[in-house]
Amino acid sequence: MCVLDNEDDLADFTVEIDILSECRHPNVVELHEAYFIDNKLWMLLEYCDGGALDSVMAELEKGLSELQIAYVCREMCRGLQFLHSRRVIHRDLKAGNVLATMTGGVKLADFGVSAKNKSTLQKHDTFIGTPYWMAPEVVLCETFRDHPYDFKVDIWSLGITLIEFAQMEPPNHEMTPMRVLLKIQKSEPPALDQPSRWGKAFNDFIARALVKDPEKRPTAVELLKHEFVSGNLDSKPLRDLLLEYRAEVVEEEVVDDDSEEPRSSHMPMEEDDSTSVRSGDTPDVKMSEEPAAGTPPGAGRAPSPPRAPVPAAPPSPAAPLSPAAPPAPPPAAPAAKRPHDDDLPAC
Repeated sequence: MCVLDNEDDLADFTVEIDILSECRHPNVVELHEAYFIDNKLWMLLEYCDGGALDSVMAELEKGLSELQIAYVCREMCRGLQFLHSRRVIHRDLKAGNVLATMTGGVKLADFGVSAKNKSTLQKHDTFIGTPYWMAPEVVLCETFRDHPYDFKVDIWSLGITLIEFAQMEPPNHEMTPMRVLLKIQKSEPPALDQPSRWGKAFNDFIARALVKDPEKRPTAVELLKHEFVSGNLDSKPLRDLLLEYRAEVVEEEVVDDDSEEPRSSHMPMEEDDSTSVRSGDTPDVKMSEEPAAGTPPGAGRAPSPPRAPVPAAPPSPAAPLSPAAPPAPPPAAPAAKRPHDDDLPAC
């Protein structure tokens, strides 16, 4: 939903709505409906549950593999072939505008700065797009208005996007946008930082897409015949990447839950150990049992730890008051000598 202040703002979105409503293709994000109510523009677009590929790389902190790049590149070329056949120039192709679905679909999105031509050979002289992915002829048209450009600018942006897939960043990303514009004009076409890490076909595909002369730059139809994308490519590598991307969030939640469970289960173990130590403090209780050994109530109260100190205090004042306590040992003495008496007659 976008809040529009005037009719000029609405005109900016009209081109995108026209393009999406007329261009329906498996590799182009679909527009279901568009509503303009109370100066608010509502656009219902196709939901791509895999997200933008730049977000996937940022979350996983790694670029795409060569097989993943080859599959995505083929799908992007198919989308560009369709758009160019409908006289549409995307003009802002990059990883952030390439969406994926969990089933392996690849969609070109964000046609906010796109252009729709009345004829296939029509050219433009508008300086628009993102500098790091911008073709040399787009930079040149800002200085010389007599050097317009056509749909070949999307092929250059495609080559820069492939480098972005491999290295997570476009070439010259450490420079300011103004310095990049000068470098694009004066320097040689960019390439992979470590070409030896990648296959020969991949390096050659990038070199063909990043030809500075737009007349010698191939079309999307010609690139689809290149060996890098013409083979039997499966969507499984991309689907595995998206599953890993989705698993990152789920795994973090599971780890947090597991880290809390041992803490809660360990607490009762400490309580059991502390109670067993307390019940083992019986020497203090036995010390209080010796003076009151003859009194049965004291013996019954001795095993309970909290009541042990209570009977220990009364025996000292109670000992002189009860004379019955000393006579208790004399009857115990003859009971202990009975075994000896029994032994005498036997002799």
